[in-house]
Amino acid sequence: MPLLVVEEAGSGGLAARRAGMGDYAEALRALLLLLEPGEVTTYGELAALMGVSPRLVGRLLASNPDAVVIPCHRVVSERGIGGYSSGGPRVKAALLELESGGGPPRLRRLSAELLGRERAIAPSGRRTRRARRGARGASCPPRSSGT
Repeated sequence: MPLLVVEEAGSGGLAARRAGMGDYAEALRALLLLLEPGEVTTYGELAALMGVSPRLVGRLLASNPDAVVIPCHRVVSERGIGGYSSGGPRVKAALLELESGGGPPRLRRLSAELLGRERAIAPSGRRTRRARRGARGASCPPRSSGT
């Protein structure tokens, strides 16, 4: 489902339009600013939250004009530190090590926080098993174990 942008219309009403690349870049920047020093997230996690492909997230990060302000080095591959960095992989690894105080960075699943634990998005972009679907497709809370 494409990202929709709702804006004020000239008569005081609202108008919706499909998002352009600039809108996706703005949404991505907002998500990146949620990451604290020493935390990382994945291309797939960000892509699932935005409803786009991980490759598009990578392209948007590669065109980040404010690499110092917008921490694109905190986005990693599912398989490790890999992925794009304007300074190259060694600079990316050094920045992450510096920010995490010498230890490994902490993986932060933004979907679990932003969508709620029951609707967390798995790395594949699918909802986790915790979210069950009702007859009409609505997300249901997990069942309690006691009766």
